[in-house]
Amino acid sequence: MSDILNEKVDLSALNLGSFTLSALLGAVVTFCICVIAMRLILSLLRRMLDKTRLDATLRKYALGAVRLVLWVIIVLIVADQLGIPVTSLVALLSWFRWPCRSRCSRCSATSRAGSSSS
Repeated sequence: MSDILNEKVDLSALNLGSFTLSALLGAVVTFCICVIAMRLILSLLRRMLDKTRLDATLRKYALGAVRLVLWVIIVLIVADQLGIPVTSLVALLSWFRWPCRSRCSRCSATSRAGSSSS
């Protein structure tokens, strides 16, 4: 019994599914650093927006949009740290940008057509 207690345990060889303990610890540290950086960025942005004359509702939506983008980036960083391939997720996110881009090009085409006729 004392031999078992005196043996050193190598935690780096411990596997939880396909994740190693060192990868999980690295992902937790990365997540904590990213959350701290996100809070810093959001507080700086909040201070900058408070100095502008923007409406409070618009400031709230801008902060919410930035917070959403930062959370998506954090999830992608942590997933990559765990060894999960994120290139397909990034490609999927670029697909969500397509409807916005098509609307913007349609709006700019309409405004160009309206401005040339007047």
